Amino acid sequence: MKTKKPAFPPGWDEERILAVIAHYENQTDDERAAEIEAAIQAERRTTSKKNVANGAVVQRKSDSAKARSSRAKRKRRTS
Repeated sequence: MKTKKPAFPPGWDEERILAVIAHYENQTDDERAAEIEAAIQAERRTTSKKNVANGAVVQRKSDSAKARSSRAKRKRRTS
């Protein structure tokens, strides 16, 4: 019976996986905590930027809807 070769994601091989495992196994508790904190901060920055961008889109849509409503009201009054 043939031994099945492991399937790796594109761009990954056994050497890369072993390097990642070694990196995490050799981290100190302080290094691990610093890495987790950095990831949390990065996520907060990304989320904040998305929320600001989404808020701007919602505001523009709201302003646009108000403008259309005002034009429609003026048009009904003049008709």
